[in-house]
Amino acid sequence: MTNLTARQKKVVAFERKLQLARAEAIQSYADLEQALCALFSYLSDTNPQVAGTIYFKITASRARSDILVKLLRMKHKDTYSLFFNSLNKMIGEIDGKRNSVIHWHMLGRGDSGRRGQPRFIEMVLLPPNFWTIDENTPSYNISSLNEFKTQCDYLAWATKSFVNKLNRREVLGVASPDIFQQPLEYPRPPPGSPLSPKPRSRRHRP
Repeated sequence: MTNLTARQKKVVAFERKLQLARAEAIQSYADLEQALCALFSYLSDTNPQVAGTIYFKITASRARSDILVKLLRMKHKDTYSLFFNSLNKMIGEIDGKRNSVIHWHMLGRGDSGRRGQPRFIEMVLLPPNFWTIDENTPSYNISSLNEFKTQCDYLAWATKSFVNKLNRREVLGVASPDIFQQPLEYPRPPPGSPLSPKPRSRRHRP
């Protein structure tokens, strides 16, 4: 980077920040998938090895969702319907965003500046069809990627807590019994709710 101009260095710095935010968002989605696989393991009465072999071969997120809904109803009837239906709806919204986070392209965004000179503002993710991009085209910047990550973290935590409850693993901090018979709330769970998002530490990756 020693031969780059100040403007070029700024662009590269923003590229790296966006790449990091994107990587963390994708990892949080992967954590959510693991939590859902654990739920599938419980509902299908299979061990984690068997459950993972089946679950991750189902590439259609809608099919995964439908399977979980049917298995939950078979095992617990409507006991947890309010909770799981709200959870499932939020996961469906996340699934739609996930494709954009993974497949969209990174581009610089700017304007003409005060003196009519092009001015760089930020790096964003935009749809791959560059030729149709205009001011109404949706995008993801660092802030919206961080929000996606936060949503995934919350849904993963709620799903893991639900699995712990179903497996009666109270020692792991399962929420009160009736919390899973109520709709899941986001982004503001009730004060003191056991399902409030917990800060999560990442193991250091080289």
